[in-house]
Amino acid sequence: MAGAALRFDEISVRPLEPGGGGDYLMLWDWSQEGQNMHIQVNTDNHIHGDDRLAEVVEEVVAGALNPVAKRITRVEVHIKDVNGPKGGEDIHAIVEARPEGMRPYAAQEQGTDIRATVKTAAETLRRRLESEFGKRDERR
Repeated sequence: MAGAALRFDEISVRPLEPGGGGDYLMLWDWSQEGQNMHIQVNTDNHIHGDDRLAEVVEEVVAGALNPVAKRITRVEVHIKDVNGPKGGEDIHAIVEARPEGMRPYAAQEQGTDIRATVKTAAETLRRRLESEFGKRDERR
């Protein structure tokens, strides 16, 4: 993504449940050279959904999906800490993309590090989408 003009506009960070408990929702738009991909990040109550997490997840997802970004309108990232404070391999990430005019595609991964887990799931999703787009393009 070197030299690419990127724009990140944070829309909101707020708790999903009234009173501040439970999951957090972060929304922002990512665009490159006039192409928009809306990214939504959901976290559980064991993962602090702040600006730094938004930056990390956005960077990883936008980078992994960049080759197919022009065909994606929306991406949802769900991050859970399955074991909470107990630790272990307990970060569960699901990355779901909604290509324009197609059904949603998703990939999931489990690991110990949020960045690495989201990156692996996003890269798996990119390979799936590249394969599906290739099949559709061949039929045209």
